[in-house]
Amino acid sequence: MRADMGMISVLHKWGQQLWLHPHVHTIIPGGGISKSGHWKFTAGRGKFLFPVRVMSRVFRGKFMEMLNAFCVRENIPLSKDFIDRLYKSDWVVYAKQPFAGPKQVIEYPGRYTHRIAISNHRIKSIAGGIEFTYKNDRQGGVYKTMALDAGEFLT
Repeated sequence: MRADMGMISVLHKWGQQLWLHPHVHTIIPGGGISKSGHWKFTAGRGKFLFPVRVMSRVFRGKFMEMLNAFCVRENIPLSKDFIDRLYKSDWVVYAKQPFAGPKQVIEYPGRYTHRIAISNHRIKSIAGGIEFTYKNDRQGGVYKTMALDAGEFLT
């Protein structure tokens, strides 16, 4: 029996410090609607869609396949050493526990689709460059200040 599924993905290009950090936030249901119109869970019984380790390897394989096709199409050489380095370590696919309900499903992508890169209250100075605050999660969520020249800030 086939089940129809949907998903939501949001490309997020930066972190708190505005450094380039491209990553994708995705919501994928743990099931779908069957032909008879009833909800049907996947083999993970609503706890997960795919095992994380498998997802990591499949994502890496698909990414590398598309990277290779792009490089061939654009005539960009890929060295064997570069490809070997990309395959040498595991790629990280982070999967969270399922949402508690519809409210969380709506709130999650909203954090990424309805915000700008930096809000006005984080900008502390624009004299001689841009100074702004950011939350450093690696140091227990403590707030710090960073200064960038205007050109770097705008890119």
